[in-house]
Amino acid sequence: ALSAGLAATALLTQALGDAAIDAPLWCATRGAVPTGRTDRLESPAQAQIWSLGRAVALEHPERWGGLVDLPETVDERVSARLVGVLADAGGEDQLAVRRS
Repeated sequence: ALSAGLAATALLTQALGDAAIDAPLWCATRGAVPTGRTDRLESPAQAQIWSLGRAVALEHPERWGGLVDLPETVDERVSARLVGVLADAGGEDQLAVRRS
């Protein structure tokens, strides 16, 4: 089934194109990608955003920023790391920010 988040993200991407806005779009998810053995996939529905994001990155690189996955709980440490990622992703467009 198509999740509300996926539908909204697809509509936003299309609206940016319709308005000729080539600003970098970053999509944030929570628990959509595991980063190791102890990090579980918490939200398969949000993982759909990652599939859409990869397609948008290929088809519309002019308006693509990237994907960032956050843990369920966002504390000051995670917030600081997110700010750092968005300020300078170092060319990466698919990132997972974790507490540790």
